[in-house]
Amino acid sequence: MGRMKTIAAVAALLAAGTANAQNLLVNGDLETAGFPSASVPFANWDTFTSPAFPLIDPASMDGPSDGTRVGFLAAINGGPGVQGDTLIQQMGIAVTPGTNYFASARALNPSTGYLGDPNTGPLRPIGGSPLLGHAPLLIVDFFDSGGLNVGSAQTALVALDPVNFDNPGPEFTPLDTYVDASFPITAPAGAATANVTLLLVTFGSPGGGVIIDDIFFGENVTQPAVAVNAPTFTLIGTPTTITGNASDPDGSVTDVSLAIGALDLGSVAIDVNGDFSRTLTPAESAQLVEGPNTVTATATDNDNNMVSADAPTTAINIFDPDEDGAPVTAFDILAILQAYDAEQARLANP
Repeated sequence: MGRMKTIAAVAALLAAGTANAQNLLVNGDLETAGFPSASVPFANWDTFTSPAFPLIDPASMDGPSDGTRVGFLAAINGGPGVQGDTLIQQMGIAVTPGTNYFASARALNPSTGYLGDPNTGPLRPIGGSPLLGHAPLLIVDFFDSGGLNVGSAQTALVALDPVNFDNPGPEFTPLDTYVDASFPITAPAGAATANVTLLLVTFGSPGGGVIIDDIFFGENVTQPAVAVNAPTFTLIGTPTTITGNASDPDGSVTDVSLAIGALDLGSVAIDVNGDFSRTLTPAESAQLVEGPNTVTATATDNDNNMVSADAPTTAINIFDPDEDGAPVTAFDILAILQAYDAEQARLANP
C-alpha cells in the first residue's frame, strides 16, 4: 500500500476544531522553503539538534494536504541507551491566559524508512535495557513574560505497537498511513507565549523517522452538536413533547434552549448522555400559530460556541379545526390530516 496515496480518515475533532480558526503558526503546511541550508529546510521553523540535517524535505512525496511538501524527522543514531532528539519548533506565539487552544499535526510512520531506504524500518516504541526505540511527539509549552514555563501538554504523533512492529493491531497506527494527532489545551494563568514543537526522541541506534505535515495551533472553535425531534403534528391546546440530544467533542454542553416559531420555551435539562425532553403544557401549545411551525434547539458549549438545529411540525387547532364553532370531532381531525397529506403531495409534484 503506497504511503503517498494512503490517508487515514481525518478525526472529527481535527476537522471541527480548525474549520473556523486561524492557524497561529506561520508555514504550518511546510510548503514554504527555508534558507538554502539543510539545517533550516522550512521557513519560520527552527531546528535544534545534531547532526545538521534533522529534517529532510521529500518534496517529491505527496502529503495529505493540498501541497506537495512534507517534512521528515529522521532518527539520530547514538550508542546503547543514548538519547538523540530531532525536532522542529516555532517559538514566541502570543497567547491569552484562559483561552482554549487546539494543536494538531498529521504524521506517517513509514514501513521502510525515508524514501524506501532498506536499511531503516518503522519507528519502534522505547523499551529494553539499555533503552532502544522512538517517541514521536507533538508538544505545546506555555511561558510567562519572563520566559518561565507555566504549563505544557503533548501527544504521540503516531501510536507505536510494542509487540508487532510490522503489522500493528487496530489500536495502533497502521504503517504507511497518514493519521491526525491532536489535543485541546487551555493557556494557564500568566501565559504570554507558546512554543509548538514536533519532536522525535530516539534511544540507541535504530533507523527510521516520521513524516509530518499540516501542523496547526490556534484557538479552539470546535462547535457543539445538537439534534431535535418534533411530532409531525402538534395539537394546539394539548401537551406536546419535543426530544433531542446535544454533545460537545472537546468539552461539555452548558445549555440547550428550545423555541417553536415565536414561542420561546427557554432552557431545558440535559442528562449525562446529552439527551433532553420538553413537554409543552396545554397553555403553551395554545400559543402556537396554526399551520407549519419550526422547532429550534440551540446548544451552547463551555467555550460559548453555539449551534442550532430545526425540526418541522404542523400545529392543528383541535378546538375548532374547520372554524365552524362546533366542538372537534374525529372526522374533523381525519379530514385535516387528509388535506395536509394531499397538499404535501401537490407540493412535491407541482
